[in-house]
Amino acid sequence: MTIHDPAKLKVLLVDDSGERRRIMRTVLSTVGVRDIVIAGTIEEALTSLGRQRIDLLVIDQEVAQRGAIAFVRELRRGWDSPAPELPVILTAAADRETILAARDAGVTEFLAKPTSPSALKSRLDEIVGRPRPFIREAGYIGPCRRRRRLENWAGVERRDKDGSGGDSFDDATPGRDSG
Repeated sequence: MTIHDPAKLKVLLVDDSGERRRIMRTVLSTVGVRDIVIAGTIEEALTSLGRQRIDLLVIDQEVAQRGAIAFVRELRRGWDSPAPELPVILTAAADRETILAARDAGVTEFLAKPTSPSALKSRLDEIVGRPRPFIREAGYIGPCRRRRRLENWAGVERRDKDGSGGDSFDDATPGRDSG
């Protein structure tokens, strides 16, 4: 994504709660996003993704039907996915289980609830200003889960020099603190 001005982003907001949609639409507007497409269901989201260019998906974990994390996994891995590399911000309660499930499904950024304009702006800055390589491997499809390169890393390097190779970095990796 090369859009640096939030006013030029087209954001798909997916939430089945009218009240949460209203709040998140206000938060998005506060940080400068002007073009917001609303979907109340996963099916509406898929229709929107198939019909128009979307720059960013913001989805609430509590979306009914399949659930947001399952939807992101399907979006990333589905052979007929309309936008497998679309940046995704998931809004959810910030418990360890949810964060790890979101990361492993291919969520680009996690936004803890309750949220604020400054927290959303921080996630947008990460997506737009410091995009991570997109990884396509047998066990994972999504943005590289590594946030930074460790200069003194003593382990085995499992990705290409350009950062686009396989990323199998997970909680079982030797030397990684799993707590």
